[in-house]
Amino acid sequence: QKDHELAECCISWMESAAKGNVTRAQKLLGFCYLEGHGVMSNDKTGAAWLARAAKGGDAEAQHTLGLLWQDGRGVAMNRSKAERCFRMAANAGHPDAQVVMAQVQLGLDAETEGGEPGEEYVGLGRKASEADPEAAAQWLEQAAAQGSIDAWHNLGVMYAAGVGLEASQGMAVRCWREAASLGHPYAQFCLGMRYLEGHKVVQSDRKALVWLRRSAKQGVAEAAVWAGKLCYHGTGAARANATRALGYFLAAAEAGLAEGQLGAGAILTGVRHPGDGGIYMESDGYHKGVGLLRDAAAQGNREAFFALVTRQAAGGGEAASD
Repeated sequence: QKDHELAECCISWMESAAKGNVTRAQKLLGFCYLEGHGVMSNDKTGAAWLARAAKGGDAEAQHTLGLLWQDGRGVAMNRSKAERCFRMAANAGHPDAQVVMAQVQLGLDAETEGGEPGEEYVGLGRKASEADPEAAAQWLEQAAAQGSIDAWHNLGVMYAAGVGLEASQGMAVRCWREAASLGHPYAQFCLGMRYLEGHKVVQSDRKALVWLRRSAKQGVAEAAVWAGKLCYHGTGAARANATRALGYFLAAAEAGLAEGQLGAGAILTGVRHPGDGGIYMESDGYHKGVGLLRDAAAQGNREAFFALVTRQAAGGGEAASD
């Protein structure tokens, strides 16, 4: 009861201050309505208060309002207005808005993870032909200077590809290391692969496994595949561990990756992983393993088909019968 009364008192104070044009109160009240804190959730009212705070120059309100315009939450979807809000917030130094503006300048959809381009119009209503990679790099550099892990990762991608910046694999590694140390899952994957390949770093299976495990733990399926391979062979680890490898392969398989399905299927059916000298492990999950190998084979994975044929030849006659 006391907490409820306190919440009502706080909302009442914020409403009074917001109506008196206190920008911070307008922003906080807007968030309360968006999230249903102390009031009944109401996106339209939340957007209205954030619009007033954004007009008052609050960068966080401008960025959030941009997201609302972009998603059509509490307002009618309008990507031109969304970009205008993002630009205001970015100019005011908001790092997340600066990352969005970099995506816009690259002609990438701000809603798409990793910035995959669309077909005709991409980003916030911008044509791909209007992309400005150099401007994108400038936005990312500003955001990275404020500690944005997305900015550090994206700078790494741009350095690696030579887009908007002079190609530099060394700088790419430096940016990915910064983002990875701050917890960015895809930067951890990129850094792990660099250590695995010895590309612009001293090759280290141990360091590769460390970063790939961290990335896999955050749900990057490609990292799980490679962590599984390293664990299976005992590369970068004290010794081979099929049980741990299976866990990584299954995580990748659940994400639909054929290599994950292959690795898990091979272990579960007791088949030696094609092309390796690893351990031979019989498993109680035979039928599940066969299903995973078939899934991988259906995606065109020839090693999975080979594993099915090998299992059939070893006595599992039904393995490759379909």
